[in-house]
Amino acid sequence: MERHANRVSHRARSRDITSEVEVISIQQVNEAYQRLVKSDVRYRFCIDMASLKSS
Repeated sequence: MERHANRVSHRARSRDITSEVEVISIQQVNEAYQRLVKSDVRYRFCIDMASLKSS
């Protein structure tokens, strides 16, 4: 399985294919989860770790 993932990753890099992410704050985690449940997600969620300090 890991070998397959490495091949896919290498192929994507060689074709300049990237993933897009939606950066959210820690305060938006519950909203992001609800969007996942509703299949209302276009990009991967990435939590901005700097938002932990402001919570």
